[in-house]
Amino acid sequence: MAWPERIRRTIAGGTIAMGVVGPIPPAAAAGDGLTAQFERQWEEAAAIEGLPQGIYLELTFETMQVIGDRGQTETPLPRRVRLWKWDADLWRLSEDRQSEPIREVDAGWSGGDNAAWRMAGSQLSIVDPDRPEEGHNPAALIHHFDPMWPMWTTGLAASTPLEYAPYRAAQARGEGWSAQTRSKDGAIELVYWGDVTSDGRLLVREWKARTLNSDETPIGSCTLGAWRREPRSPSGWIAGVVERFDGTGRLIDRVTIHSIGAADREHVESLADVPPIDGEDPIRGEVTVSSVYDLRPGRRSVSGDASLALLPESDKTGLSIRIAGWLLLGALVMGFFYVRLRKSQGDP
Repeated sequence: MAWPERIRRTIAGGTIAMGVVGPIPPAAAAGDGLTAQFERQWEEAAAIEGLPQGIYLELTFETMQVIGDRGQTETPLPRRVRLWKWDADLWRLSEDRQSEPIREVDAGWSGGDNAAWRMAGSQLSIVDPDRPEEGHNPAALIHHFDPMWPMWTTGLAASTPLEYAPYRAAQARGEGWSAQTRSKDGAIELVYWGDVTSDGRLLVREWKARTLNSDETPIGSCTLGAWRREPRSPSGWIAGVVERFDGTGRLIDRVTIHSIGAADREHVESLADVPPIDGEDPIRGEVTVSSVYDLRPGRRSVSGDASLALLPESDKTGLSIRIAGWLLLGALVMGFFYVRLRKSQGDP
């Protein structure tokens, strides 16, 4: 069976061996069969460019923190995040943290109003959205949502720098399905397991990554659960809980998707406005800003306590870094561990 030209052209050279076990629903068995269904879903995932226009997301990110001298206790650091996004030039983010000095972080982007801002507690930073200064770009808080969206909605790492690709036909073996994909350079393998819905959709419930060296070193794994139908998803489905584990099986972090909805342009515009110095914010209510750092051209001014005007260094390890760890949900991390592994073995 010929593979779609898009896959042959963009990710030629990768391999996949795929097996399906159990009674296959008629929708999956008909036509080209299960292999063709996986083909279609793989190409579908590769074509997803990011969040759709006019979307609202409510999620919780939990990063595990080791407590104690011997790391015997782990506790999650949850961050509740709400995002209203019309497009890349109009959005608002609101984040609630626990066990941190700054418990509330907000950001907004309104390109039409020539303002982008970020507020941590009572500290407000404003930049020119066309030329945000380094270290003050609010977009750093949300730009990883787009590459995470395909994984949440399909479970497949179909569009990554390591270029995984399908190759072989599927075989029925029992209930559910499994698939093995390899990177284009043949260095890393991802193994998928999942279920088949009544209408023939292949849902990913787990994948594991390993190197293809002599000892097949485990790199990490991911589980996707609580799948539910979602009309705003390109696949029609979304995973409600996504957990990522390291090579030893230790939980690294978890994303729980609570709610997805629509966000109309006028509503997002009202949320994306720069918060008042003293007044009502549509999300936070009454706010009091003690420090303002305005970096827009012709306005370079500081008010309040200048020493507090810049967001603290701790924010650099905040949500943007947490989300970066989820970028393509491990695809980049796999490459990182592989490079480290090769160096540890003395390879150039």
